[in-house]
Amino acid sequence: MLFRSTKFENYFEKIKKSTNRAISMTELISQYTKLDSQYLPEQVSISKVINEVIESNQARIDEQHIEISIEDNTNQTIECNNQQLFIVLNNLLLNSLDALTNRDNCRILIKLWADKENLYLTFEDNGAGISSENIDKIFNTFFSTKPTTGTGIGLSMVKKIVEMYSGTISVSSEENRKTTFEIKFQLTAT
Repeated sequence: MLFRSTKFENYFEKIKKSTNRAISMTELISQYTKLDSQYLPEQVSISKVINEVIESNQARIDEQHIEISIEDNTNQTIECNNQQLFIVLNNLLLNSLDALTNRDNCRILIKLWADKENLYLTFEDNGAGISSENIDKIFNTFFSTKPTTGTGIGLSMVKKIVEMYSGTISVSSEENRKTTFEIKFQLTAT
């Protein structure tokens, strides 16, 4: 009788996880499809949002013993949306944390600088990297290199948000060495 109960509990737990994953994916798809109607520009301090993202993930950062360095040479604001920029930066951080899982000497370097027209942000980790066969696909909707945990929506949403506010995003990677995302936003006259 105990065996059947344990077997039932295992099935129930799998069903529960699958259901929660389906609900999460449905919510992400809904959020993704509504982005175009949620263009809500405001002046946002990207430095402040970076700090909020790190603070909200501090427990996992500490657990994985990850060193985060921030080189911030600007106090500029950009025209974006605070909550949507949080989604962008949080997604990049979570992807880095995933890429750094079970690795030694884990580092994330975030650089922020501006010239007269643009604000630049690079987000670099020394994790697993992205294979050359996948690098051109990572911004595609529903493409994921994490079949059991990824939805394939995150980086697609990141790109859509960045472009919605007249920005660009690119990625470069060397397998087992590093991955770097670069975002460029136009500065607006304030």
